[in-house]
Amino acid sequence: MESRRLIFSQWGDSMGFDTIIVSIISIAMILVIAYSFVMETDNIVDSVHTGFNSLHKTTIKRIHTDISIENIRWNLTGNKHLYINVTNTGDTKISDYSLWDVVLIKNGVVEYLDYDTDWDVYAFYNDTINPNILDPSETLEIRILRTFNSGDVVWIEVSTPNGVVAAKRYVVG
Repeated sequence: MESRRLIFSQWGDSMGFDTIIVSIISIAMILVIAYSFVMETDNIVDSVHTGFNSLHKTTIKRIHTDISIENIRWNLTGNKHLYINVTNTGDTKISDYSLWDVVLIKNGVVEYLDYDTDWDVYAFYNDTINPNILDPSETLEIRILRTFNSGDVVWIEVSTPNGVVAAKRYVVG
């Protein structure tokens, strides 16, 4: 019996090994949780950076984009549509006209006009660099596919996809 006690006292009792095993498992779990936290933090930082970079690019594009409505004319003899000349006065190429917004206020009534059904791109002027893309200093003519009568008071607002707006008031006739 005495030799048995001596062995346990030399190597410790079984209760000490349980504590060591639990400690090792606890430390391993803490390391796994810490690693997961670090990886998720890295993903969040990467996502925020990507979003900020995209916002920065959009802001720079918007700063360099500018349009103006130079002229509005009415076709009295034909279909009585309005023709609006929009000039790119900024430094950015503008295209994808289906993403443009055109708002018409005619005699106090507001209408959002849909591309191809309510308005279209009728012509380009000074279109020398990229065909059918509105480069700086080029002009496109928008045709409003509505009937207008002499004396109608209209307010036309044209907006590019990045939010740059040009507007003009016109009395038909």
